[in-house]
Amino acid sequence: MKSALHFLTRTALLTHVLTMPANADEPKSSEKKSDGDKIICENQTVIGSRLATKRKCMTKAQWAEHRLLTKDAIEAAQRTGLKPVQ
Repeated sequence: MKSALHFLTRTALLTHVLTMPANADEPKSSEKKSDGDKIICENQTVIGSRLATKRKCMTKAQWAEHRLLTKDAIEAAQRTGLKPVQ
């Protein structure tokens, strides 16, 4: 059970890191952004802490891709079964 939790946690973190934008700052241009370019920020709880949070900002399109990749990683882990952590 513990190794399954470690596997899912590592998979979610890896997906999280791979989909992070290089620069989360909003563009300085005053042009009207398309809906997919709108930046959305979320406060995420840090694993192992009840109080610490981390602010993560991505475009709406990046959030959609992040959700899809995370969902795919979890489904793949469930399909193939969990292997023991070594």
